[in-house]
Amino acid sequence: MKLSGKEILLKKLLYIFLFNTISTSFVQSQGKAIYINEILASNMESDYDAVSGGYPDWLELFNSGSLPVNIGGYYLTSDAGNIKMWRIPDGAVIQPNGYFSFWADESGVTNHTNFTLDREGGFVGLFNSSGAVIDSFSYGLQVRDVSYGRSIIDREKLVYFSKPTMGRANSDQSFSSFSESPAFSLNGGFYVGSQTVILTSPSTEAVIYYTTNGMEPDTSSQVYSLPVILSKQLHCEPELSKKVHYPARQ
Repeated sequence: MKLSGKEILLKKLLYIFLFNTISTSFVQSQGKAIYINEILASNMESDYDAVSGGYPDWLELFNSGSLPVNIGGYYLTSDAGNIKMWRIPDGAVIQPNGYFSFWADESGVTNHTNFTLDREGGFVGLFNSSGAVIDSFSYGLQVRDVSYGRSIIDREKLVYFSKPTMGRANSDQSFSSFSESPAFSLNGGFYVGSQTVILTSPSTEAVIYYTTNGMEPDTSSQVYSLPVILSKQLHCEPELSKKVHYPARQ
């Protein structure tokens, strides 16, 4: 059966329409597979960057899909009012179930963004070349060397990680929020002679880390379980307790 010129044209138009529809759906589905997976907005000594020679903030993307995604030409931003703050260089591809990390140090070169992350709280967003949002979230106060990102159990849930995992799967040890600061049994001041320090917390699930050498505690410090007996002359500073009280586990 011979088709007329009009019928051939209609078939071509239908083919183009279907092709464009399938292509658009493919791009959108792949775009939705990309997540802002983890950020570290107070990188003091967790992850070293050889290029900058320091410990800049960073953020990490994750491709949950089954196909590679080219994110070259996408935009990262720390300002919801400026969605095209920094353009990801061409050729940046995230492999299936892969990760792509960016240092946030304001340098703007290669995988270094032109902005930093505010440890007091802020916003991070990923937008495609057309300005459509791929993923974004806001975050609150961040603690040194404690990262923030998506739970491996539920990607829609944002949690804290005491062990940042740049370029790798998020830790299965996460925390949902910060509890109130623990209380010291001693008031701040100078003491001579043996002293017993008792720390208490409103939360029964909280973990308190402490040091006795004046250094700021972190998750590698001693875990408080029994009263601490101090025998040397010391200066007790309860305000430091705000930095030893880590979030309760999920």
